[in-house]
Amino acid sequence: MRKEVNVWLHGTVSALITGATTSFLNVLGVAGAQAIGIQVTQLNFRQLAIVTIMGGIVGMAAYLKQSPLPPE
Repeated sequence: MRKEVNVWLHGTVSALITGATTSFLNVLGVAGAQAIGIQVTQLNFRQLAIVTIMGGIVGMAAYLKQSPLPPE
């Protein structure tokens, strides 16, 4: 039982981190686009944080849909 919970927690944290880093890297793509001359709206730090956090939440929600809480 404890092993199932540990695996589930590991998967949840992993999905959260993956979603957040994916969103963060997408925002960095905006900076790359501007560097080559494509006009894209620049995000400030607060907007970057919101996008990164929301990406993490979406990643975690997708994991929870696939793997709901383990039974007790």
